[in-house]
Amino acid sequence: MYTGQIVMFGLALLLTTVIVIKADDDEKPGVCPPERYYTPSTDIPHDKCASDKECEGDKKCCPDNGYKFCKPPAEERSGECPPKPEIKNRQDFCSSDSECAAGPKCCFGSNGKTCLPCNKVKAGNCEQPKVFQCFVAERSFCDTDCSCPNDEKCCPKGCHFECQKPV
Repeated sequence: MYTGQIVMFGLALLLTTVIVIKADDDEKPGVCPPERYYTPSTDIPHDKCASDKECEGDKKCCPDNGYKFCKPPAEERSGECPPKPEIKNRQDFCSSDSECAAGPKCCFGSNGKTCLPCNKVKAGNCEQPKVFQCFVAERSFCDTDCSCPNDEKCCPKGCHFECQKPV
């Protein structure tokens, strides 16, 4: 009886170790950026990912106000942001410099945090969106191409905008 308990304990310990090691394999290095400030409306939160392994490159699957989507790990760039303007209705499109294209910083703009300065449109085109009627507003994840990392563009996707590889 005593030997059986030891064997069962050993198997349980082995299974726990395998599960912990497997969970660690799915997580990429780095830390998720802080959650963006967002005023919820009637949109319905839905996850774009469940774990880091579903995200391209070094992006991580990060929580953000009821959503989970792929974001680059948090990173601060050198430089200073302009003075923070007075904002009444705020919606952030970034919370870390790593969420911006090369060059701009994540700073307060007139409607919340966005990537500044933004003075260029990235090369390439967005996929042609399917035309349909939107009955429920969805949260956009970018406002300009500068709000997207690397070579990604801010493209329409259904009833919202999100960062995508150009076509």
